[in-house]
Amino acid sequence: MPTFNAPARPRRKLTRRDLPILFLRYAIVLGLITLGLLSIGWLAMARKSDLKSVAGTVQQAPRWQRTKGGPIIVIPVEMGDSLHDLTVEDVSHYQAIMSLKPRDHITALVTSFLEYRVWELKRDGVMLESYEDMYLYQTAMNERGAIVAFGSGLLSLVFLMMALSLRMYFGTWRDPARLAPANAEGPVQRP
Repeated sequence: MPTFNAPARPRRKLTRRDLPILFLRYAIVLGLITLGLLSIGWLAMARKSDLKSVAGTVQQAPRWQRTKGGPIIVIPVEMGDSLHDLTVEDVSHYQAIMSLKPRDHITALVTSFLEYRVWELKRDGVMLESYEDMYLYQTAMNERGAIVAFGSGLLSLVFLMMALSLRMYFGTWRDPARLAPANAEGPVQRP
């Protein structure tokens, strides 16, 4: 079977005149990260009227699970004829939640986008995790995310200022000698 090997383009070196476009690209990427961080925090909030009420029976004792965002509690619950995992991110009430036993009946208010994320949890009518506590927890997490987003936005602004300064100094975004085709003999004549 024939193979086709395209000739590798030589990797060009970065020159000083290429710095404006490099800093502009970094500024754009960091600006998008800033917007992403802020929008994720805003999308994570849930109004009580938007939450879904679920009821079921605990199948196994709750367990800890480590994630990038920190530890969470996972509760395997049978709802109807299917098994679902409820995740609790606010672990400030972990003692009450970890005291759940198999065959305990629970009701919860959850978001059900990709997983059942608990915003309120009751066992036999007794509140274990309130919506207000989870709302305060999520607000605190959003404030932490806003600090990171502020730093990312500030760094994006610094890169943008450097890109504009270098653009004014060099008079171009890229090295114009590199933009010309390699087989060009001289300046292009226009009719």
